[in-house]
Amino acid sequence: MRIFSSCSSPFLRFARIIHLGPVDKDEFRIFINGVFGHNQVQQGESLTDEILTYTGGHPYYTQLLAQQAIFMQSTNKSKPIPFERVLDEVLSLENDYLEKMWEAISANRQQKTVLLAIAEGTEALYSHLDRNRINVYRTLKQLSGSGLVITKPTPMLTDPLFRTWLRKRVLKM
Repeated sequence: MRIFSSCSSPFLRFARIIHLGPVDKDEFRIFINGVFGHNQVQQGESLTDEILTYTGGHPYYTQLLAQQAIFMQSTNKSKPIPFERVLDEVLSLENDYLEKMWEAISANRQQKTVLLAIAEGTEALYSHLDRNRINVYRTLKQLSGSGLVITKPTPMLTDPLFRTWLRKRVLKM
C-alpha cells in the first residue's frame, strides 16, 4: 500500500485507495451461513454470529475467520469448532504481521500510548492520558490517517485482530 501513498514513490496517486466500511451484518450473515452450509460447518449459524460480532462486519477479517473455520471443520468433521479456537488459530497465523505492525508503531511513543489506551477500552482518552506529554488530537489524526483507528463516535481500532493481539500479548488482559 505504501507504494501508492508514499510521497517518494513513483506510484503516488497512481491508484486510488478505497477503504471499505463494514458490510451489513444481515446480508453478510445470509452469505456466510450459505457458505458454511455448503461446507458442512457444524453449528454454522452460531459461529457466524460470533464472527460478525467480533469483526463488526469488517470484510477482510470476517472472510479470514470464516475461511479458517471452514478449513478447521474440514480437518475434524466429528464435532463443532468453537469460535475461540478459530480466533486463536488466526492470531497464530497472523502473528508475524501483527508483530511487525506493533514494532513500527512502537517507534512513536505517542502513537503507542494512545493505541494501548484504545485497546484497553479507554473511552475518555483526553482525560485519561497526560495531555502535557501527548498531543492526543494530533496522534488520533495520524492513526486515523493511517487507517488504524476510526475516531467517531469514539476512538476504536479498525483491526479487530490487532486489538485482540494487543490485549493478549502486550497488555496481558
